[in-house]
Amino acid sequence: RTGNSPKVAIFLKMFGLERCKDTIVGDSEHRGVSGGEKKRVTSAEHLLQTACVSVLDEISTGLDSAATYDICKTLGGLCRATKSTSIVSLLQPPPDVVSLFDDLLLLGPGGNLVYHGPVTACAGYFEQFGFKCPEHVDFADFLVDICSEDAAIHFVPGLQSVAMPPTCIEMAERWKRSQMFHAFIQPRFAKAVANGSDGSKNSVNQAPFTSEFGASFVELLSLNIGRHFQVLRMNAAFVRQRIIQATVQGIMIGTIFWQEENPGVRIPMFFLLVALVSMGQMYIVNVALERREVFYKHRTANFYPTIVYVLAELLADLPQQVLEAVIVGCFSYFFSGFQSHVFYNFLFLLILTSMAFSNTFKAVTAHMASPAASQGAAIGFAALSFCFSGFLVTKEQIPNFFIWIYWLLPFSWV
Repeated sequence: RTGNSPKVAIFLKMFGLERCKDTIVGDSEHRGVSGGEKKRVTSAEHLLQTACVSVLDEISTGLDSAATYDICKTLGGLCRATKSTSIVSLLQPPPDVVSLFDDLLLLGPGGNLVYHGPVTACAGYFEQFGFKCPEHVDFADFLVDICSEDAAIHFVPGLQSVAMPPTCIEMAERWKRSQMFHAFIQPRFAKAVANGSDGSKNSVNQAPFTSEFGASFVELLSLNIGRHFQVLRMNAAFVRQRIIQATVQGIMIGTIFWQEENPGVRIPMFFLLVALVSMGQMYIVNVALERREVFYKHRTANFYPTIVYVLAELLADLPQQVLEAVIVGCFSYFFSGFQSHVFYNFLFLLILTSMAFSNTFKAVTAHMASPAASQGAAIGFAALSFCFSGFLVTKEQIPNFFIWIYWLLPFSWV
């Protein structure tokens, strides 16, 4: 959502992202936020959606203990504030991070459930099996060890009158018969069954969970358009470069065909102009590749339907395409000495040509698996358009079984 949303402002503050809210995330080629901030952005982005349960897998990978602690603490506060549930798997978390969680779910080999209950009661529960966490060992490492072949190193003979350390399968069977299971887990199951039997009382069957995307089509479209414009504003250098490129192209073509009066020479001018405009849209392949990963992530999370993203991108890119066509069209048209009363028809067709090629390149990129394949297919389409444009090979010379290609491409209509 937009940065003016109160919910977004709360998330920015809770995740400590206020300082970098106007900074791009960055990649291998562009410097952006730090590694810890990237993790916070990813977590906040997915938690921002309306979901009663969130599942996060190894969110601490690549982060130091301080960053992991901050994210987990923020996540806990968010769950209590929104009355939601977050299921998190962590890789070797420090003890202070483990203590932030309410419940602990411990799985052994084969997916056997060894423990599921309060974190504070976990140590006492495993002492009845003869396992005790030494002071020099992290509690998370202790839990991992007792579910592995190294369980014996933490077994204390004689503790709780246990002679031999139990296996994971034995601990899983004892867990089902334990007092904690009957006091802590079974009531939750009973409550879930009761809520599920009466749909009117089940919060999952109430708004906003009854809607797939949590908002109307118009609202999602306006939010997506606003996001596209915001990204465009943050990339002002790219917009300036495109304007300079259109200006140079227009002046170059207009200068080559300066006040040309020979009708036979004007046709090559139109072909060159349309070819430059169409090939100038080749940049959209790299842009679409960068946006594609973000779209896949958002679409999987049901942020918006595909048609909303397509329409928003089309409408957001339209002003820039119109501006570029106006610049290159004005210079080339009037420098070449054409009549002014048909200028708007010329400009309209130039804009349509630019949109046709840019959206075709987007469609090609959407169906290709790799950047190399996308570039190759886009160049192949452009080459096919030039060959069947009616200039290199006239319409009359195109074989009848290929004439459908001529009418399918934008050049023939221009």
